Amino acid sequence: MALAGLAEQLTSALSSVLNRNVVDKTAVAELVKIVTNSLLLADVQFELVLKLRHNIEQKIVEERVFTGAPGRDKRFVPF
Repeated sequence: MALAGLAEQLTSALSSVLNRNVVDKTAVAELVKIVTNSLLLADVQFELVLKLRHNIEQKIVEERVFTGAPGRDKRFVPF
């Protein structure tokens, strides 16, 4: 996959989460899955992708905060 394809998939994944009114465990899992798959298709090392996935999930659980697009209030539903 070319870098343009990677950028398009990542942008699409982030947009889908930003367009939600409520960010819950399902939304986060979907985002992480799309990002993970996109990175693997772009030939990013498997170990790096796993580490990134773990760090994202851990950070979200620790902070329990999601900042949406400017001017839009988002609710984060804790896990």
